[in-house]
Amino acid sequence: MRRISILGIVLGGIVAVAAIIIFGMGMGLYAAVKLDVAHQRAPEQAQEIVRQYLFVNPVMYYGAMAIAFACSVLGGWLSAFTAREAERLNGALSALVMGGFHWWKIAHHKDPHSMAVQAFYVFVLFAGAWLGGWLRAAQKARSRPTVMTRA
Repeated sequence: MRRISILGIVLGGIVAVAAIIIFGMGMGLYAAVKLDVAHQRAPEQAQEIVRQYLFVNPVMYYGAMAIAFACSVLGGWLSAFTAREAERLNGALSALVMGGFHWWKIAHHKDPHSMAVQAFYVFVLFAGAWLGGWLRAAQKARSRPTVMTRA
């Protein structure tokens, strides 16, 4: 169990979730400006209009999925960097934090899509985190000095 770094997993997952939230706020701001929701009577109305636009518009939804994938790669890389060993394992396990956050959203009915689309989203998070760990392992392997032997 020494190969698993709890600090790396938690740190990578929290950074990935925070990055997803920050970039998600940017997408929400873009949608709010595009839809001109500043003139709505109630803030709840404006929030619901923006939310529906983000979920109904495929470009925005899959753009958000691409951003989540990139943030997941970042979280997996950071987890692997912090762990310093078993990079792919620690990178993939950092997705547990992100996956837990997404399952919380599913439990509270924050996403109107089918369960298959939401399961695919969780798969994308795990694949991205594993890829981040793999990238760190490849980076680490490339930086090791090679031992030259005489022929």
